[in-house]
Amino acid sequence: MAETTDDVFAQDGMHSMGSMPSEHNWGAQGIFSSISSEASDEVAEDSMANDYLSARLDEETRQRRPSRAPIEVSGRDGVWSANEVARELRALAEGLWDLASRGEEKKLVDMVMTEGINSPVANTTLLIAAWHGLTGLTHKLLAEGASSNTCDPKGRTPLHLACCAGADDCVALLIKFGADVSSWDSCHKSTPLHCAAGAASQASVKLLLNAGASPNTGLSGHSASRSALHLAVQAASPDCVRLLLDAGAAPNTTQLFTETPLHLAAALGAADCMRLLLQSGADVRVQQTSFEECRQIRKN
Repeated sequence: MAETTDDVFAQDGMHSMGSMPSEHNWGAQGIFSSISSEASDEVAEDSMANDYLSARLDEETRQRRPSRAPIEVSGRDGVWSANEVARELRALAEGLWDLASRGEEKKLVDMVMTEGINSPVANTTLLIAAWHGLTGLTHKLLAEGASSNTCDPKGRTPLHLACCAGADDCVALLIKFGADVSSWDSCHKSTPLHCAAGAASQASVKLLLNAGASPNTGLSGHSASRSALHLAVQAASPDCVRLLLDAGAAPNTTQLFTETPLHLAAALGAADCMRLLLQSGADVRVQQTSFEECRQIRKN
């Protein structure tokens, strides 16, 4: 049987959105019961389910919904600084940003429809909606034909941004509408899986893996200095670490000046992550190389 996002949350002990704080209760049962992470084709063929989903999300779009944009957390670095991303997105269109921050989804839809679904306004609005975790607005734009793979000036797609926000309902929608789960930003620093792991979003990590994202992306070629596994350890998320290892993430790869995920877990005192890494074959004998040694290796 295909696994839905309901299954993801049920496994996390979150059997219904009613158990979440009220500001997150977006009528998302309709979303989670209608979107499958492994069988989006089946969902697309079920017109009754899609009509119901559209009606629920259209109703949400007419209401004001609070932003779920990430906030900067001292001592916990994700892929990008939340404050930096917020400044850059706001600079794209301050008016759109302010409306999204207040949850004015209906006004944003009206502006997009006036400008056209293929306009820069539509693209920017989708990016901002994903960052703020505005599910109804995200669905409305995608259903009208907005590109799920549009990007900001740094090559970050709506899927990157939704993963950073841990907005797994938006992640599910974007995947359903064809978002590339393996896309890199323009600096080749991060894929959506890196973002989800760095945000400690277990549901988003599982959705991405089920949609075909590689758990070892970034470990070859001109890649990011950190793997998704490294970022999950850094976020002190044993649940994400377990998902990645179960999907085949390599525990002994050296990154960030040959610091392995086990080195990082030990440095952070993340005992649960260390235990999972060791159970998956992490080698305690791997030596960490200094910055100067790495420079000499590259010279030779």
